[in-house]
Amino acid sequence: MATGLEALGSLRGAIEAAEGDATEPTRLLYIPPASISITQTKENIEDRRQWAKGFDGLVNVYPGMEDVTVTLTGVPMSFEDAGFWWCMWAKSGSAAGSVIDTSGYERTWTPSQTSSVVGTGVESLHLQYGATDLLGTVGWSIPGLVGENLSLHFRKRASGTDTGVTMDMTFRTASAASQITAFDGSLSDRTQTMALGQQLLAYVDTTSGGLGGTADTSITEFDLNWNRPAIFHDGMDGTATHTTMHRGYAEVTGSFLRQFSDKTELDAYIGTDDAKTLRAIRVEAVGGLVGSSTAYNTIRADVVGKLTDPGTIPELVDGLWYQRFGITGHYDATVGASSELYTLNDVSAAYDTA
Repeated sequence: MATGLEALGSLRGAIEAAEGDATEPTRLLYIPPASISITQTKENIEDRRQWAKGFDGLVNVYPGMEDVTVTLTGVPMSFEDAGFWWCMWAKSGSAAGSVIDTSGYERTWTPSQTSSVVGTGVESLHLQYGATDLLGTVGWSIPGLVGENLSLHFRKRASGTDTGVTMDMTFRTASAASQITAFDGSLSDRTQTMALGQQLLAYVDTTSGGLGGTADTSITEFDLNWNRPAIFHDGMDGTATHTTMHRGYAEVTGSFLRQFSDKTELDAYIGTDDAKTLRAIRVEAVGGLVGSSTAYNTIRADVVGKLTDPGTIPELVDGLWYQRFGITGHYDATVGASSELYTLNDVSAAYDTA
């Protein structure tokens, strides 16, 4: 009997040619068990009456607007696939990478400051999900997904199923989710090379032009959040789905845990002459060789901003003194945004075509 076994779950996806067109999945997507949540809600429209028939005033319930959210948590970042997901926050990384060192391909994801339109500033995603033993009964197809919140987590200390380099993602759509009884297309497994906590390097500088110049081995944890809340326009079009989805607001925040053996970051938070000190933070994982001699698998996150939360002083971790600083990104002309993501890998094909 089909039971929908977790071990037989399968997630497939593609960047869409146009928002909501449900482009046939081009790749298997690898996520940990129990990491996906699909929320498909139908608003309730209630007929409640004061009608002298007793205490039950509810006469009927009608379906209202449909809203769909997909959440993924604790997804390990692979050098090959992390950037595929990021395209739903920044289109700039979706094309074929620039060749470096013969067989390495580098890409950057810089959020557009002028457009949240699918195909211009961001990409949209079509996902299909189900358990292979239950797919003949039901699976789900969800087109038009655009990134709402992206949280990247970097930890040197990792073990078990935690690689130390993971991400959480929330997607929203103006389209409806549909039930399916078969996956579209025929796909094969792809190589995945995981970024690991032991590969991490951290840098803190005072100018965006100096990003990556000053190593800081006192940092043990770093989190970066890209938040672009969905705004829906619900025009009268005779349907129960949102008419269009927009991203009119964005905020980049982060935090890092640093050994409290000096006052460098505390002084930067307090500032001098009524001005806090600019922080340009880079954290990257560097893996194995993918070029002929100098190109290595790389995942990199940059943020430029000011420290806005000093945390508790001290924060005790395993009996040692640390401090967790919060940072809020602000626009930087050199970067072209408050934050930027980068990969170097051996993936030559564009994410939006393969």
